[in-house]
Amino acid sequence: MAKDKYPFYPLNSIMKDPYNTDKLAKDIHIPILILLASKDETINEKYSDNLIKAFKDNNLKVITIENSGHGSIIDKKDYYKNMSLFFK
Repeated sequence: MAKDKYPFYPLNSIMKDPYNTDKLAKDIHIPILILLASKDETINEKYSDNLIKAFKDNNLKVITIENSGHGSIIDKKDYYKNMSLFFK
């Protein structure tokens, strides 16, 4: 993901964790909540879609928080509402 956004930086040398969450997803068998920002300016939608597809388990819940960006999603009431409902 970072290579797509910043192709001119030597990210393999800088980043210690490649964040290959989509490759780990197949081994996760607990309830998962993915909250997406509808106007995320940092994470391209294709990466979110790939992560969602990687979770083949029925324990996946995906919710898009409307009118939110990558940095502003936590300012939305729906963010906390959905987190609270998920963890009850």
